Amino acid sequence: MRQPTRASALLAVFIGVVVPPGTTRAQDRAGEPTISAMPLPGGLAALRKAVDDPGHSEGGQFFVDVIRRSFQPPVAVRGVRRETVIRPILDHLDRAAKASLSPPTDRLPLPLTAELWMRSLLEPGAKKETLAADILRSSSASLMYCGLLALDDATRQWFAAHSEVLADVAARHAAQFFIAAPGLRIRDNVMQLAGGAAAAAVWESAVGKRASDPGAFIKAVVGRN
Repeated sequence: MRQPTRASALLAVFIGVVVPPGTTRAQDRAGEPTISAMPLPGGLAALRKAVDDPGHSEGGQFFVDVIRRSFQPPVAVRGVRRETVIRPILDHLDRAAKASLSPPTDRLPLPLTAELWMRSLLEPGAKKETLAADILRSSSASLMYCGLLALDDATRQWFAAHSEVLADVAARHAAQFFIAAPGLRIRDNVMQLAGGAAAAAVWESAVGKRASDPGAFIKAVVGRN
């Protein structure tokens, strides 16, 4: 998979998108939270010990940091760095899941719901109990996890209601979504674009899709090479 740090010019601009002051906060309060939780077999303390991690970040940030680190260059051989980073964690999670006699008390933040992940973003056979390992094991799911966390609630709600768009992006453009996500904002089924309404025509001309069709607009943006 192409490294997510290599952004096209259009995606790089999206990272710096500006939403008018106050709009995001007001809309987020109006919508329901779109962050659920997934179990962490064995708990965070045991996982840190297993991989000799001296950090003190909370569980969600630890998981995101692991994913980001697994994709960072340099990579001498495709996939070697990622495997080196995630393999000890996956081995620990697999052992902990098999050895556990009671439900884990530690949980990690999960953008959207476990049901949506199992239906649209993960391979068949994924389970709620092993969701953390299932996400980490998949390159595309790992990138989508970080990307979805970078969205605000209103935009995640839109993706939850348009899971077919989410599945298509995950299958074809997960790395580009990872890059573009911090700049993606949807309100009332319309893309919120840098420069506001005055710049909408310029964006639509550059992308080739209308802001009033978020699904087509987003797929066009992340589909750019």
